This record gives sequence, structure tokens and C-alpha cells, in this order.
Amino acid sequence: RQSLYNPDTSAVTDVPGLRQKDMRDQSASVLLPPAQDQKVLITGGGNINTANEAIGLTDIIDLKQPNPTYMPGPDLPGLGKMYLNATILPDRTVFVSNGSRLNRNADTNVFTAASYDPATNQWTSMAADPIGRNYHSSALLLSNGKVAVFGSNPGDNSFELRISVYEPTYLFKSARPELSNVPALTSYGQQFTATVARPSSKAIKWAQLVRPMSVTHQTDANMRLVDLPIAVQGNTATLSVPSNRNLLPPGPYMLVVTDTDGVPSIGSWIKVQ
Repeated sequence: RQSLYNPDTSAVTDVPGLRQKDMRDQSASVLLPPAQDQKVLITGGGNINTANEAIGLTDIIDLKQPNPTYMPGPDLPGLGKMYLNATILPDRTVFVSNGSRLNRNADTNVFTAASYDPATNQWTSMAADPIGRNYHSSALLLSNGKVAVFGSNPGDNSFELRISVYEPTYLFKSARPELSNVPALTSYGQQFTATVARPSSKAIKWAQLVRPMSVTHQTDANMRLVDLPIAVQGNTATLSVPSNRNLLPPGPYMLVVTDTDGVPSIGSWIKVQ
């Protein structure tokens, strides 16, 4: 069952459209970037109580619609899998890694990874982690734009202690923009300035606040990328903070700017309060 809860009225409304609802245990779900679009993706999943193999279905819901309904998206590349992790990247794609065909079964680990682009609604296969990972695995975006992938606790009660680091394709394109003079604090509805250095031939396309990630059991209610309107004059960037606390919960964020080649800066920490 998929539902929307209204905290103002305590009303619970069923949401239709999610395919194979009984095969969504340990699926990956993510608020697609930017958070202002209010779209949620669910992909993969299985059933811990059956011997059915995991699926690769992807469904997407637009919560801005008057009557939100899940709509089919493109299938994951390759085999279906459960215990997969979705990680938002600062080029506004979603990196999906890890997984297994069956419940906590290391013999059926799926060695694939893919990137989903909300702008094109397409998956692209990426370099896979050479280490099989399923239950209790996690993946986190680092401030340098890389992704740390770790963990796994299959049914034999072993524990995977090795850590892998995924380097996204944007790290190999061109020189990265550089951020400096970022304030330690900012407030809702306010503007602040920072210094941006980049090659004269490239412009800054996006600025965003990326919330620290905390994945458990393939779910991360903390993860989001919030667009910041940005104006750049010379090397000075003026950024505008949204006033909506529901969109941008208070706390620490990584501030990242991304250029027109999709290359992000290293994240600089800033606190919203």
C-alpha cells in the first residue's frame, strides 16, 4: 500500500499506480533532484518472505499533481535486484549501486550499477562495485563528489568490511569550479555571497544544497538536493535561500556549484537555520 499523509488534517490518501507492490521490499526510493520538482522514484525490490527473484521495475510519482499517481519509468539495466542504494549526485543524476536477486543471498549478488537522469528519464550503465553487497549495504555522497559504498550482511551472518569508492564520470571531464568564502551560516529567504573560480570558457549552471546522507535498509529520508537560484558576476556568486522549511529542513548542507559541463565543485559546508 502507498499512501500520502497530511499532517495538517491527519488524512491518509491511497496513491495508485505502483506496480508489483508485493515485490518492493528493500527497493530504493529517492526524492529526485532538485527537491523543488517533488518527484519520487522507486526502483527494484523483492519479497523477503518468498523465493521470487527481485525485479527491476522503476516507477515515478509527481507529488505536485492534484491527484498524484505512480507512472512507469524505464527498467533498471540488467537483472532486477533488491538491497540496492540510490545516491543523489551534484550533476543532478541518481547513482544506483549494490543489490541481490534473493533475500540476503550472497550467491545471487548483482554486480551492476547505473545512473538515472531525471531530465531525460533514462538509465545509463556505470562501472560496478567489484564487491558483492546486499543487506545492510550503504552508499553515501562525499564532499569531493565521489561515492563511498560499503557494508553487506548476508544470511550467513558474515559482515563485509571493505569499502569501495566510486568516481563519477564528471570527475574526468575538465577542471572543476572552485568555491571559497562560503559563510558558515545562512537563513531562510536570505541571500549570501561566495567566491566562484572557473575557466573563463565555462559558466555556472546550478547551485545546490545537498543534505548529509544517512542510509539504512535502502531508505534515506534525509537525502535531498535543493536548488539555489544563483547569479554570478565576475567571481562573485549571489545565492538565494528558499523560505520553505519543509523543502529545506534546518541543519548542515554541502553547498555545491555545477558548471555547464556537469562538473561540480567540491562541497563546502554551510548551516541553514
